[in-house]
Amino acid sequence: MLSLIDVERFLANVTLSELQSLDVDSFPMLMAACLKFLAMFASHMPKPFTIQLFPELVCFLGAESNVVHSYAALCIEKLLLVKEEGGNCRYVAGDISPFLVQLMTYLFAALKSPESEENHYLMRCMMVVLGVAEISGEVSRPCIKGLADISVKFAEILETPFLTTTSLSLWLYLFDVDANAMFLSYLHLKQVFYRAST
Repeated sequence: MLSLIDVERFLANVTLSELQSLDVDSFPMLMAACLKFLAMFASHMPKPFTIQLFPELVCFLGAESNVVHSYAALCIEKLLLVKEEGGNCRYVAGDISPFLVQLMTYLFAALKSPESEENHYLMRCMMVVLGVAEISGEVSRPCIKGLADISVKFAEILETPFLTTTSLSLWLYLFDVDANAMFLSYLHLKQVFYRAST
């Protein structure tokens, strides 16, 4: 007879110890499997548990393995998209603000990794993070610089004679990310000017 697995207990007892390892580059396939498990069951994880795990997830974006940083991006995206029963987002800007600068820095750095220049998981994660985050002056500078860098890189990709649907869909993600970043920067500047004028 089959019995159901208690996902939360399995994550706490088995997966968590692996995800909290100090070296994000050790045992990449095991790390990727743990991240995939967390992404698959993102909606079943209690908020306090995942909030405690977010800093580790951000560190996995810095992994050398494309598979590991892709699953880390997928995991962060899935967690940030979880809705509560009333339709409200489970995670809000305040939940990710303590490590937002590091999160965006790792995302931009991962996009420069070999074979990750056209990584959908990283771009979608960036799009979702910017949709949830409140961009302050501290975060807007690295975001604008990072967006400028990847825009140049994507422009080079578009100049190649062999355009793929991957290249074109990355541009769609980039436009969405740029729009979010510009809107959030606008709101931040508006607050700064309002405070300065009063």
